[in-house]
Amino acid sequence: MNLREAIDALESSVKSALEVAVKEVVESALTDDKTPLRNALALREASSLFGAGGDNPDVVVFGDLNDFKRLNDEFGYDAGDAAINEVGRLIQERLVNKCKAQAFRLSGDEFVILLSSRFLEDFEAEAGSFASCLFQFEETTIETAMSFGFAVRQGEASYAELQTNAEIACKVAKSQGNKCVMWSEEIKRSVTDRLRARCTNCGAIIWCDVPQQAVPLNNRLVLCPCCGDSLVGD
Repeated sequence: MNLREAIDALESSVKSALEVAVKEVVESALTDDKTPLRNALALREASSLFGAGGDNPDVVVFGDLNDFKRLNDEFGYDAGDAAINEVGRLIQERLVNKCKAQAFRLSGDEFVILLSSRFLEDFEAEAGSFASCLFQFEETTIETAMSFGFAVRQGEASYAELQTNAEIACKVAKSQGNKCVMWSEEIKRSVTDRLRARCTNCGAIIWCDVPQQAVPLNNRLVLCPCCGDSLVGD
């Protein structure tokens, strides 16, 4: 091998090593730190292809652990991390592998799954298995569960709209107990926001559930139902 060939071989070797290193850095940046899934940064990248046709996803699923605060309070934050890890593993096994889905941990105990509507029946069949998820923590068997809400793209609905709708459907699913609920116009009409206020005149603490479409822009109640005094002020 002459000098030129040696230099070319070295350049090729360095280039290959650099490409591998860059690929590993990128992969690490897009991988979640507590589960085998992707992270929020990877979701941002994947959502740009949402609804583009072909095999690209057109269903947004939002998953949330039930009573996660109670689990942390009772067993500690390390147990909470163990629950997140186990549910992430199950999502990888049952939804990514079996339903050809893409899965991401958004933050905390919140997960987003993207899939094609061609695999929606498979997803719904698997979703029920998350109603009871057992995992080991410090020689103790702990049970957790996940509820799902999902929204199917219709017309020109954006990814952001669908994620919001899936989140709302998930809240409904949690209120029903470990369920999987599809977003619909009926859900939209039934969703409420809870408004709270304290009357400075009589001291009453007031709260009420208001349909989302009727919530005032400033999210404030106007009158105290106890004494009739204004809650808005001057």
